[in-house]
Amino acid sequence: ILFSTFGITDWLFAPAQAPAMTLVRLAVVAALFVCFMLVRSGRARDRWSLLMQIAGLAVGSGFVAIVILAPPPLQHLYLDCMILVITGIFVVLRLTVLRAAAVVLAVVVMFDIAFVQFAMGSWQDFVVYQVMIVAATVIGAFCAYIFERQRRLAFVGRYDAERHAGSLEQALRNTAEAQLRAEQAARVKTDFVAHVSHELRTPLNAVI
Repeated sequence: ILFSTFGITDWLFAPAQAPAMTLVRLAVVAALFVCFMLVRSGRARDRWSLLMQIAGLAVGSGFVAIVILAPPPLQHLYLDCMILVITGIFVVLRLTVLRAAAVVLAVVVMFDIAFVQFAMGSWQDFVVYQVMIVAATVIGAFCAYIFERQRRLAFVGRYDAERHAGSLEQALRNTAEAQLRAEQAARVKTDFVAHVSHELRTPLNAVI
């Protein structure tokens, strides 16, 4: 939604380049929609990490393409938005730190090549943007690490709960079986005593 909303800025400040930039935005949104629908449908749920990586690459490459197409006044605004793209890849896609870092590295390489190839600024600007990118990467990686750690702790807690529930169920089953055996033994004992009592009572009655 945020990626599409910036399309309004394209039409306001770069009407000449807006059609091409809109096509890029629509292509990225379509790729994101396909990835999220595949994950949600369950057909590729076991490959959701790969799909989220593809979604991150789609957003990053689309962002770089939009920066290339944007005119100079708008270009510097979008260059600053690189921080949002990096943190979004780490936080929104919910990837592991290593997978998100691989996507961010690919996007940064594309960004750096485009910056140098299309002369988007001076070398001083390039250094400033690299510092901003490193800072955004560190912050995003830390957030992704916190989320990944919480997810692992939740998984471990759920596994322990299921294991304890299984042990408790087995203990209840063993208790029920032991109680059944005790009842059967008591029934056998009662039947034996009743039979013996009957066998003894019959000759005693004859004697009496």
